[in-house]
Amino acid sequence: MSNGYYENTFQIAIAFNENPVYKSGKQKSGAAPNIVHSLDAAHLMLVVHRADFPVTTVHDSFGCLLGDMDKLFRLTRETFVELYETDPLAGIMKSIKVGIDRVDRGSLDIRLVLESEYAFS
Repeated sequence: MSNGYYENTFQIAIAFNENPVYKSGKQKSGAAPNIVHSLDAAHLMLVVHRADFPVTTVHDSFGCLLGDMDKLFRLTRETFVELYETDPLAGIMKSIKVGIDRVDRGSLDIRLVLESEYAFS
């Protein structure tokens, strides 16, 4: 060991552009997908946290053993409804100081997801 590092180790240096040029078009087009992705991740976290059985996750998908499938089926829907009943989009819009009235909203009764056979695949 020399200089605090073990032999055969690598040190990674990360450089940051001190004067980045932001492209507003790319930022605008990336906002909605990033919000959806973060809400998917929040939903996944709720399912895994509440599950009393092993859950496997890959990116934004989750699975379980066949014997636990009925429980995962129900838990996925319950946590989805719980998350979206809080209207997370309104909270996000408020935090960036944009009125929710600028968003076209549908009329889905989120509680119908609890009884939907095909809400998730």
